[in-house]
Amino acid sequence: MMTAHLYGRSRNCHYVAARYNIKQLTMARINRQVRKDDAKDLWDARVEGQANELNYNTWHMRDALSRTGIHLDRLAISNLALTEPRTFRSLVAIAAFKTNQSEGEGGLGRGLFNVGRGPSGSGTGPGIPVSGDL
Repeated sequence: MMTAHLYGRSRNCHYVAARYNIKQLTMARINRQVRKDDAKDLWDARVEGQANELNYNTWHMRDALSRTGIHLDRLAISNLALTEPRTFRSLVAIAAFKTNQSEGEGGLGRGLFNVGRGPSGSGTGPGIPVSGDL
């Protein structure tokens, strides 16, 4: 059993040690999912904080990036937001450009001309010109 580190009766008595062991294994299983959720929230908070400074709402960012062929997960985007601010700024510019494109062009259709359809108050991005079609 995995109760050698416990003290007293919970280590020495087999019946009590078995109960403690089952409880520890149950809590370890629950905490694995909690740890994953905490990491996901931390990554999202980092990205959202940096994007808010660039006047961009990150709700549609991953979808817009995947439509342009940039397939990055939460951790990669978070690391770019934390360690590479210029690279993250260019990612936000590309995502903002794709978000503002019409649906016919392959965008999300949430631009300035589609105000009634998109979320209210969504930022338009850092104002970096993107050359060419994405």
